Amino acid sequence: MVTSAVGVGVSAYAANQEVKAANKAAEYNAQIQERNAQIADIQAKDAEARGAVEEKQYRLKLQQLQGSQRAAAAGSGVLVDVGSPFDVLNDTVSYGELDALTIRRNAAVEAWGYRNQGVDYRQQANLSRSQKGSAALATTSTLLTGTSRLASQFTN
Repeated sequence: MVTSAVGVGVSAYAANQEVKAANKAAEYNAQIQERNAQIADIQAKDAEARGAVEEKQYRLKLQQLQGSQRAAAAGSGVLVDVGSPFDVLNDTVSYGELDALTIRRNAAVEAWGYRNQGVDYRQQANLSRSQKGSAALATTSTLLTGTSRLASQFTN
C-alpha cells in the first residue's frame, strides 16, 4: 500500500510538472499569436497608407495627363472645351477617377484582409490560453484516479 501511495504521489507530481510545462507553452504560443496580431494591425495601417499615397500619386499623374492633352489640343489650334477634345478630356477624367477609386478599394481590401488575420491570431491566442485549464483538469483527473485506486485497496 505504501508503494501505491508513493506511486500516486509520483504520478501527481509528474502530472503537475506536465501542467506547468503545458501552461508555459500555451502562454508562449498565445504571446506569439498576440504579436502576430499586432503585426497584422501594422500591416493593415501600412496598406491603407500606401493606398492613399498611390491614389494621390495617380491623381497627380492624371492631372499632368489632362494638362498635356489640353496643351496638345490648344497647340493644334483646336478648342478644348467643345467637341472631340472635350470628350477626350472628359473620358480621361472619368476613367482616371475610376482607376483612382480602384486603387483606394484595393488598399482597403488588403487592409481588411490584414485586420481579419489579426482577429484570427487573437482568437488563436485565446484558444492557447484556454488550453491552460485543460492541462490542470488532466492533473486533477490523474490525482483522483490514483486516490480512488488507493482508497479501494484500503477497503479491500
